[in-house]
Amino acid sequence: MDRNRKTGLLLIAFGVLALAGQLGFLEGVGVLYILSLAFLGLYVYMGGRRHYGNVAWLIPGLVLLAIGIATHSEDLPGAGVPEGGILFLMAAAFFGVYFIHTRVNGFDWPTRNWPLFPASILMITGFVNNPNFFGNFTYLIAAVLILGGLYLMRRSSES
Repeated sequence: MDRNRKTGLLLIAFGVLALAGQLGFLEGVGVLYILSLAFLGLYVYMGGRRHYGNVAWLIPGLVLLAIGIATHSEDLPGAGVPEGGILFLMAAAFFGVYFIHTRVNGFDWPTRNWPLFPASILMITGFVNNPNFFGNFTYLIAAVLILGGLYLMRRSSES
């Protein structure tokens, strides 16, 4: 399938979604799930891991899914994501990009491991914003981070 056909198919899909939204068929969080499925479907349809460039379809699919889960959980009584939980879900989306696509398909270290950087930053930011998110494991996680940093500092001074 050539580039114009792919772009045309994408425009038609977005047009159908926009029309369905205007007619009231799509409301609320369902739009996020449908868009997520559309992007994930395009990722699979375009060949998935066969081409490195297909990661451009996977990222919005997983990010929209994380936002949809966070938004949907706020509407359910008693099942809400704790404050700052959206950051953990976004981090999970980037970890998903790493495990599904770039870990296997990257050419070198930067193209293989780049999703770990936004995932780590989002996870640390979520941890700092809401230290009670992990409950009783908060102190354990803090201790592991400190000990890991000390280990890496000592290891770098030895070499």
